[in-house]
Amino acid sequence: MRSRGTQPRAQQGAALLVVLVMLAAVGLLAVIGAEDSQLQAKMSLNSRHYEQAYNNAESTLVIAEKTLLDNLKDGTWQVESSFDKDTGIKGLLNNTDDLAPFDAADRDAMMVNGIEIKEKGIAIGVYVIEYLGKLDEMPMSSSGDAPVNQANAENAFDNPLKEAFRVSALGSAGASGSSWAVVQSEMSLDPSYYKE
Repeated sequence: MRSRGTQPRAQQGAALLVVLVMLAAVGLLAVIGAEDSQLQAKMSLNSRHYEQAYNNAESTLVIAEKTLLDNLKDGTWQVESSFDKDTGIKGLLNNTDDLAPFDAADRDAMMVNGIEIKEKGIAIGVYVIEYLGKLDEMPMSSSGDAPVNQANAENAFDNPLKEAFRVSALGSAGASGSSWAVVQSEMSLDPSYYKE
């Protein structure tokens, strides 16, 4: 029953408009949240791949150092022939004439010149070993710097016959090795360690 004198009010549709605006805002927030979540997942995956690449580089470096020591000691590698620029072993470079170190950050050069390390059939890294020469015979650069770090150059005074090596290792991880890291070490060895 209607009360007398009252007419139904005309609907303007304002409530519908408010609900549509609120739905659009909630939808926009959902899309932004989903995109942020995807970005966070990608960042986490990239970080994990880099950490794995760094760990693989460190593992490759340890393997390369041990291989250098073992092969010099048992005579498999000879400094004079194995590190020869023309007839030497792949991955072993003679850098006695060139002050510029091998560019280990050049991934393509590492892949072409390096010795590959596999773990469970999957390549985890590549290494290159440079023979730098005897510490007391190393040429200085125009700035007066030795091609090895300062501590190794100072060690030359302790035993000037020590021979210097630089080991560079590249580790990779992720899809097709998309993440990679490079680590290096320098070693000075007394030739009596591997020469009889």
